[in-house]
Parts: sequence; C-alpha cells; structure tokens
Amino acid sequence: MKKEIWKPVKNYESYYEVSNEGNIRSIERIVVLPTHQYLKKQKMIKQFKDRRGYFHVKLYNGFGECKSLTTHRIVALTFIDNPEGLIEVNHIDHNKHNNHVDNLEWITRSDNIKHSYIHRDPKTYKGSGNKNAKLTEEQVKNIRKEYKNNKITYKELAYKNNGGITLIGYIVNNKVWKHV
Repeated sequence: MKKEIWKPVKNYESYYEVSNEGNIRSIERIVVLPTHQYLKKQKMIKQFKDRRGYFHVKLYNGFGECKSLTTHRIVALTFIDNPEGLIEVNHIDHNKHNNHVDNLEWITRSDNIKHSYIHRDPKTYKGSGNKNAKLTEEQVKNIRKEYKNNKITYKELAYKNNGGITLIGYIVNNKVWKHV
C-alpha cells in the first residue's frame, strides 16, 4: 500500500498542502491580526463539484483573496513534471472523481478532446439523455407513427409536441434521433 505524500500547493506554499491522492489540507500556522494572534489548526479542505463534475477547492492567499481551483490541476502542477508545457490535465481512467496522481497526465487540448470522445457515455449524448433534448424517445416514436399513419403536417406535429417544424422534419426523415 502506497503512503500518502503531502507537498505544498504552488503559489500557496504557506497555507495549503496537496497529497498524491488528491486531498488538500490547510497548514497549521499562527495568524497575526492587528488586535491579536491565534493558532489556525491544520484541517482538510472541503471539495465541491462544479457543473461538469470536477472537484474544486477554494484557496485563500492570506490577503483575503480567494480563488477556486480544480483539484486535478493542483495535483498535476504539484506532482507531475510538464517539460513540454502542455496545458491540460487528463484523467486517464476518465473518472473525474479520481484525482490520484497515478490517474492524471499532462496532455494537449486536441488529445484531451479525442480521449473524451472515445470514452464518453453514449447515453448522455443521445436522445433524452442529452441535457439539451426537447423531446423524449416516446414522443419521437409517436411523431413518426402519426406522420406515417395519419399524414398529419409537420406544423401540426410541431404544435402538438412543443417543437419546431424543422426538428419534426428531421425526426420524420430520420436525420436526428436515429437510434429510436
């Protein structure tokens, strides 16, 4: 079993440390204020997910300025050499929650897009699984069935299904929703 290794976070060396397992903690230190001073104890920093599913942390620089940074990028900047100056960090196993150093690599934008496309979950891109879908699979089946049997117009189908005439045409002619 590998040991968790802690290193200072770049640009926040006096305040935070990051581990090879993707954990981030504050460093125990004495905080001096104009009226008093106190001991700020070491504690784990809570991580939160953004809309895309990546973990972030909010780091403060000691001057009251806060910055939200992705955990995988902090781990990569701290533990992984980047001699070619690549700008993106890839999750090798395509699991955005696995921020272990062994699961991260520096990569080009082009290769990152290719990797994402190859490993994507098809259910999230097709049909009602797509966040931009206006219709369900059942509605698409009904549109095709009604058009074929009743010779109802695109305009009537669009009105009935709260869609556009162009979309109905694409559905009827199998240019979209081909998997249904």
